[in-house]
Amino acid sequence: MHLPNRPFSYRETPEDLAALRSLLENHAIPFLGKNLPSQRHILNLACGRSDETGLLADLFADPFGETQFTGIDIRAAELDEASARWSAQNQSSSKLRANFLNLDASKLPLLKEIPSPTHLAFFRHQNFWNGPQLWTSLFDHALHQLDPEGLLIITSYFDKEHLLALSAMESLGAHLLTTVRNPQSRPVIQTEGKSVDRHLAVFALNPRPGTQRIIVPSR
Repeated sequence: MHLPNRPFSYRETPEDLAALRSLLENHAIPFLGKNLPSQRHILNLACGRSDETGLLADLFADPFGETQFTGIDIRAAELDEASARWSAQNQSSSKLRANFLNLDASKLPLLKEIPSPTHLAFFRHQNFWNGPQLWTSLFDHALHQLDPEGLLIITSYFDKEHLLALSAMESLGAHLLTTVRNPQSRPVIQTEGKSVDRHLAVFALNPRPGTQRIIVPSR
């Protein structure tokens, strides 16, 4: 298990990550391609502090291969925190290589610093309301970066924003494999209808033959 080098900034974070782990284990891992290489690349877009770095590496890395983890964001302070928290993972004893870059994800096709292809593209708390055109572009860039057997995963704070993001992704040709409401989502008290990782959705470019779309009803 990949553990952080320092405590998280908020006391609720471990519980939120435990709920996210459960979602991913039950609703994303089953769709992971069986022919992915042992050397994998995880791309966390608009990653902020990237608290989920260790969790994503635990679940999506190959235990026998090295994993390159790239987080990109335009917020330097959050990236500094992410780098400090996960820098211990870059020791020679670890198979995780985490790199956090102060870059604009809207320019993803031009960024030579980003390894290609991506085997998991992750958007935690996508912010579609804050610029539908921009976020559609970000989704499109991530899909073009994706390995044929890779997955693109989003989580959302709000019900309607999640539906808008699903529509945008499908308009780009992404195949929705599943969308699920998080029964353990923690409400954000200051904002009505907002909660942490309220919804999760999993997409692929080329779902395996026989893969059925699974819509998990709200509880």
